[in-house]
Amino acid sequence: MKVVIEKIVPLASTVDTAWQCLQDIEAVAGCMPGAQITERIDPTHYGP
Repeated sequence: MKVVIEKIVPLASTVDTAWQCLQDIEAVAGCMPGAQITERIDPTHYGP
C-alpha cells in the first residue's frame, strides 16, 4: 500500500529525528485511534 502525505507541519526537531520517529511503526500506530499492530512478520513488515 502506498501512503502519500501532502500536509506540511512545522516540527521542533531535525528532519532526521522526525523521519526516524515516523519509521517506528508501533509508536506511530499507538498515536492513531483504532490502529493496531496484529502481526510482525519481520523487522520491516507487519500484517493487517
